[in-house]
Amino acid sequence: MLHVAGTWAPDPTGGAERYVGELAAGLAEEGVASIIAAPGMEAVTPGDGGGAFRYVMPAVSGRQLLGEANGEGSVDAARALSEIARRSGVGLVNIHSNLRASGLAAVKLLKLMQLPVVFTYHDTGYSCPRGDLSLMGRKVCDGNLEPHRCLACCHQAQGVPCALAGLSARAFRTTEGGPALAAHLGPSVARLARWRHLASRIQATREFLHLIDGIVAPSKWVEELLARNGVDRVRISHVPQPVPADAVRVERRERRVGSRPVVLFIGHLGRGKGLGVLIQEVRKDPSLDIDVKVFVSTPNHRAVLEFHRIARETKTDGRFGFARNRPRAEVLRALAGADVLVVPSVQPETGPLVVLEGRAAGIPVVGPRMGGIEERVEDGVDGVLYEPGKPGALRAALRTALSMPRPPEARREELPDRRKVAREILRRAYLPAIERAGGRKV
Repeated sequence: MLHVAGTWAPDPTGGAERYVGELAAGLAEEGVASIIAAPGMEAVTPGDGGGAFRYVMPAVSGRQLLGEANGEGSVDAARALSEIARRSGVGLVNIHSNLRASGLAAVKLLKLMQLPVVFTYHDTGYSCPRGDLSLMGRKVCDGNLEPHRCLACCHQAQGVPCALAGLSARAFRTTEGGPALAAHLGPSVARLARWRHLASRIQATREFLHLIDGIVAPSKWVEELLARNGVDRVRISHVPQPVPADAVRVERRERRVGSRPVVLFIGHLGRGKGLGVLIQEVRKDPSLDIDVKVFVSTPNHRAVLEFHRIARETKTDGRFGFARNRPRAEVLRALAGADVLVVPSVQPETGPLVVLEGRAAGIPVVGPRMGGIEERVEDGVDGVLYEPGKPGALRAALRTALSMPRPPEARREELPDRRKVAREILRRAYLPAIERAGGRKV
């Protein structure tokens, strides 16, 4: 089968890509071969030594990109994917990546080839136009795709006050009103006009979800979100993520006498991961005697600039240490030596996989009481949950976690391994998808 990832080594990768790697390994243990495809700067065909197919995501103008983002995705990428599927002779395609690279256009071509398609929902940006599942920046959204509400919410994210976002959304929904309002408000707000076609994007998302033959929901809340948007529950399979095999093998290192407790953050610099919140909370309390080790991936130049900005702003606080794009072995060594893993996400997570890595390493996990984190961390047993957005709650949770005993060994043994997850996905998602697509009964 063909797995379509958002990126792949040697480019910086994250939790979704580790998930794909673990799933492919688990499927191999069940006798099912996998092929990986991901966007790249140039097309690459893997040799006998393995690797991934890379297909080109062509540079496009702003107008073209707008059409792809608000419509069916990149047609060129869709053609490249369908060609990889044809040449490889795969029997099923599992999409894990962003929808510009593997969206509705790709699904339509794959369906014309009579290939079953399964989609794994890894990120809120797949269905939320704003990207963070935040309703007007005030609370977690229910995820219902309603064009006017979504448009107003996107305007608020661009700086329009909540009280005016609804009015600006109405104006931008009209052919005449959008450009006129943009001209009146000035160039800094003219970017709002790109949301005028959001209704077509929502329609494309709904069609995408309707056409695919199955969806894997790593968390229960994702299953509920999809159901609220009209996806038949029969096509949704709630299968939690596997714990990475290398994290299971991590041997806990005791802290040296006299050294400060280590709080570890692993992730990327996207706002949703909450690194800014963590830094702000720790810097508010000079008495919090800890070392904060930050490991991040920086997949592009913009992320590199942001990394250096954060490092400069915190250099006077000796508690922080930063590293980017480090080898996996180095990240695992940091995990082995940490006292607490902090996952300060400010939006619902479909996992994240790093929570399972922390639990596998036998260290407490601190995170907000929402989304996949709440589903994976039992408060007071695996770590500490706090109320998101509540001032001081994260700091209090860190103090509690630093004083709590290690999670019970039995909790580590309960984590699902990759072979078990692969078997569940085969049984509950892949095989039913093949039957729905008209394939032979397996």
